Amino acid sequence: MKKVIALVTFITLCAAGVFIYPYVLKGAFSLSGKINVSPRLAQAAASRPNTQCFVIVKNMGDVPVAVKQIVNPKFPLEFRIDQKDLILADAWKGPFKMEVQVNSHGQVGELKSGDMFGKLDVPVNFRAKNIEVTIDKSMGVPSLIAQGYEDKSLRIFKYAAR
Repeated sequence: MKKVIALVTFITLCAAGVFIYPYVLKGAFSLSGKINVSPRLAQAAASRPNTQCFVIVKNMGDVPVAVKQIVNPKFPLEFRIDQKDLILADAWKGPFKMEVQVNSHGQVGELKSGDMFGKLDVPVNFRAKNIEVTIDKSMGVPSLIAQGYEDKSLRIFKYAAR
């Protein structure tokens, strides 16, 4: 009788472990680090009101797994993404790609003129710390600017940093 009780207890614990284990590990999902802005974009990042920063975590198939939105960020920006930021509940295992987008229109994933972005070049796992992402690119269209000349024929093109 003791063997039967022990066997039933063992099977119950194993079954509970199979169902509970993924939820325990999902709670361990945590990415943290710092977002920097390259010097050539620092002035543009600091002078824009109502800016939003999106930290996007994607799986290796480029499907977003987690998104963290930060309103009116001050750079360098410390961030932490955990299980409450997950979009896909079962996709918390790594490796992951990371991207950062800064914009004033509030739409993640859609880059418009004036938006800044950067990405991490190496994949990270689900417990990565001290991640550093640099915002080093900007979307833009050519615009004409005068370089101190009154003659309109001497205008030149200025391109956004890319």
